[in-house]
Amino acid sequence: MKVKIGEVSFEQSFLENEANFLNYLQRVRYNPGDLEAQLALGVLHEYRGRPAQAIGYYWSAYQLDPHDEYIQNRLKELLNLLSRSLAEKKL
Repeated sequence: MKVKIGEVSFEQSFLENEANFLNYLQRVRYNPGDLEAQLALGVLHEYRGRPAQAIGYYWSAYQLDPHDEYIQNRLKELLNLLSRSLAEKKL
């Protein structure tokens, strides 16, 4: 089964594989400039319902490649989501 995140579809088995998650965490720990790992962790956190953590990794990916439209769109969408959520809680 495929899961759509933004404009990209990912295999659900990839998103739910804990070994992938831990591998990307280790890669970022040893090389914060690893764009693929930063982006993958953003996607994995977003899938797991952790938008704040996803934003952190997407932001790191954005700093590495500010012209990537997928990264830009994910950041915009998640920041809007959190902004709306905060606005609703203030009401």
